Amino acid sequence: MTTAQCLVYAVCAAVITGCGATDGGASAGGSSSSCAAQLLFRGETYWGHGDGIREPKDGKVLGNGTMPGCDDGDGQASQSSGVRVVALPDVDPSNAVLTSFGIWIADGAKLPDVIRDSRQPVRCSWPQPRQLSGTWLSVVGARPQYDGDLNTPYRIGLVVDGADVGLPRWRSVTVQIHVVAATDPTLRTSDVKQALWNPGTLTAQTHCDAGDFIADSATTRPQ
Repeated sequence: MTTAQCLVYAVCAAVITGCGATDGGASAGGSSSSCAAQLLFRGETYWGHGDGIREPKDGKVLGNGTMPGCDDGDGQASQSSGVRVVALPDVDPSNAVLTSFGIWIADGAKLPDVIRDSRQPVRCSWPQPRQLSGTWLSVVGARPQYDGDLNTPYRIGLVVDGADVGLPRWRSVTVQIHVVAATDPTLRTSDVKQALWNPGTLTAQTHCDAGDFIADSATTRPQ
């Protein structure tokens, strides 16, 4: 196996295990350390729920909160840090708030509808081809050919503006772009290797097929 093929396999493995995803470090109980994500705000404790597939728009700025330091067992406790806290649209801040690290739920509060909605996959529903551009976060299912080029099919995780896919309520959404045999041009091995270090902007001309985003073409450039 060539070096290029090994690196492509490494990229695919990293994406599958979550290295290509982003949760801002705010997944309650799901971070790499033993400390759950915690926010102290207005005398209340909030627990992190990370990012969903859909990112809510910021509401009113509520003030500053504190993320307590954490000792994950190695004896090196991190320092507490301040973070700006904003309201979630149509959600009482006593139940849930938003920061740059994701959504936070007040201790003992009921899960707001916006969080369930943020986990809903985005479906392709328009009748005509449409161009989508955004930051690509992952490549899942890609396998190299003997010369290092990528075999289809595979999927690209792409973060786009919510309005671009008919969801103006959301600041951004993550869509899964299906790259198929007919996609031309498509990603090169070097593009996928680059994603390990510096994800860039990907532009895909897409059409819909049974709710899936199918790429007619896909090109990228590093940031």
